[in-house]
Amino acid sequence: MCDQQVPSEPAVGLRERRRRETMREIADAALLLFESQGVRATTVDDIAEQAGVAQRTFFRYAPTKEHAVFSDDRGWETAIAVTLARTAEGVPLAAALEQGWLAEVTAFDAKPRTEHERALRLRRLALNEPDLLAITLARDETHVSELAEAAAQISGNDLLTSRCIVALVSTLVRQAFDEWARRAVNGDEVSVQSLYLEARTGLTAVLDGWDIAPS
Repeated sequence: MCDQQVPSEPAVGLRERRRRETMREIADAALLLFESQGVRATTVDDIAEQAGVAQRTFFRYAPTKEHAVFSDDRGWETAIAVTLARTAEGVPLAAALEQGWLAEVTAFDAKPRTEHERALRLRRLALNEPDLLAITLARDETHVSELAEAAAQISGNDLLTSRCIVALVSTLVRQAFDEWARRAVNGDEVSVQSLYLEARTGLTAVLDGWDIAPS
């Protein structure tokens, strides 16, 4: 499945570029304040002031202060757009989904060190703040459900099969990112893509030898 060319993200206009900049400013402000004074002690007004935006602008990008730190997470948008486009072209769902995630993984691997350090900060914060961890898990579940339903309509697969495929590939990607983070903390630089391929190779070997015939 990985021999397919991963499409690059299309160019964006000035308005979209400014929207993304604002999302990032809000997310960076929330991350900084959550790290320095904790989630509970931080208010929406604190984040808006730190980001240099009005409160009404803040709520256009995040429903709560907890969601603000994730407001510039566009990785899922890239993954779902590529997946649905490839599925509509007739690519099998598993291959289309992998292409979608590889587009995001490739983009992440190419980011500068400062962006990787930011990802580690966000991960560390989420693991230590129950409210943020709950949002992270809920977002993952919502993403899987949304993509499975959309893909089922396009691919013709039944919903259960689509959910299983989406959950499987998404879990592999998440495990690859988690392993990347663990190694990065220890100073071991490795690409997320290589870890994903390693995980998929191992899982494929297990599934190939898995006797699932009913007894």
